[in-house]
Amino acid sequence: MKRLGIGLILLAAGILSGCGGGEGSSAPPPLQITVSISPEAAQVKAGVEIQFTAKATGGSDERVQYYVVENNGGIVSAGGRYTAPPRAGTYRVVAQSVADGRAKAEAVVTVLDYERSISRLDGELVHRRAGHSATLLADGSVVVFGGFGDPDGFYSPNAERFDPNTQTFTRTTKLDIGFAGHAAVALNNGVPLYAGGYAWGGPHGSAFVYEPVNGPVRSAGEMTRARMNHTMVALAGNKALVAGGVNYGPGYADVQASAEIYDAATGQFTLTGPMNKLRRNHTATVLRDGRVLIVGGSLLACDDFFSCPGESDIHASAEIYDPATGTFTLTGNLNLPRYDHTATLLPDGRVLIAGGTYTGPDGYLTRPPAYEVYDPATGRFTVGGVMRIARVYHTATVLGDGKVLIVGGLNDNDYPQADSELYDPATGTTQAGPQLLFERAQHTATRLPNGNVLIVGGHNLAQATAIVEIFR
Repeated sequence: MKRLGIGLILLAAGILSGCGGGEGSSAPPPLQITVSISPEAAQVKAGVEIQFTAKATGGSDERVQYYVVENNGGIVSAGGRYTAPPRAGTYRVVAQSVADGRAKAEAVVTVLDYERSISRLDGELVHRRAGHSATLLADGSVVVFGGFGDPDGFYSPNAERFDPNTQTFTRTTKLDIGFAGHAAVALNNGVPLYAGGYAWGGPHGSAFVYEPVNGPVRSAGEMTRARMNHTMVALAGNKALVAGGVNYGPGYADVQASAEIYDAATGQFTLTGPMNKLRRNHTATVLRDGRVLIVGGSLLACDDFFSCPGESDIHASAEIYDPATGTFTLTGNLNLPRYDHTATLLPDGRVLIAGGTYTGPDGYLTRPPAYEVYDPATGRFTVGGVMRIARVYHTATVLGDGKVLIVGGLNDNDYPQADSELYDPATGTTQAGPQLLFERAQHTATRLPNGNVLIVGGHNLAQATAIVEIFR
């Protein structure tokens, strides 16, 4: 027993020595690396992005890795690009040394909820217009092009650019002819592409690009078909898909099922598809997996009940375009057929369908009252709630908190609206939003990098406007 006791004492002494209690123990090396992050504090609105920069000094490896401390506190990329979460709160973004994880720096981010107000911008459009396009550029500016109601002619040949720093519009270029009803999209390289539309004499097939650096317009060739009231969306690889629309001339009107691909590398349009249905005034939305959802539209070149035979001429059908195969495949049907609606990609990958025109129970054209939501996982449309005001020629813009801002448009009686509503896809409910100062339809609404929404142009049936409002 005595020997066992001595052995236990010696063993205990060895353990203490190994734990740092003996003369041979060594302390952790002193911290040599320090990390700095900028900005150290920031305030942003829900869903808005902000760039952090950080560097580790005191060692040979200056690399850092970023993370957010709080669960559901937003997302930060490997390059320090932070996207605020949809809910207000205070969150911490940490930059940590790759070489020594003990070295880190912390930034405090205060995420603010939306004020949900609309106010008039001091700066106005140089030219009043409606039925135009508005394209967000990489630097946060917005290019406004085309439309009708311009003093230089019924169809506008002018482009102007909104500067978010000065909050003003500047005229940048003028084409030989004016146009409206065209399609516009920013390609993956940031260059806006414009195609088709109508001008004096009918639809045209011309396309052109706007160079963001110095603003000149150059030709992008000719589409394989002249068309207006078509759709165009950006695809991977600096390509764009153009689909449907209508062409007409003396004695004929031709609604298109054709589709074509623009390739910036070649500067040419080539046929793809075609769609399974003739469509105009439909929508096209790029899904998360790169496929394109085509929804609704009309197959006749008319807009009034007395020229259109009835509901069967307005589509409830939808189809999916697969860029990998170049083919269109029918998917689930809308619950109500419609055209001139909006289709908005939601943060969860579903697509919100709002407003438009359909043939009502009395046989006359009217506005669908219900939202519909398409789920790519099931290929089905479900009713997603009821609009506060059924409308057409409105806009639908996703906000940073995931809600969708619906602005303006024409109601059931074709009266222009000055109201807005906020749709919550999480609950399928809608609430009243702030009022516009100017009733408008066929305007544009562009979400800026700071989370605000720029509401430009439009008309109140009597005239187009140059008044610009901003949702904050």
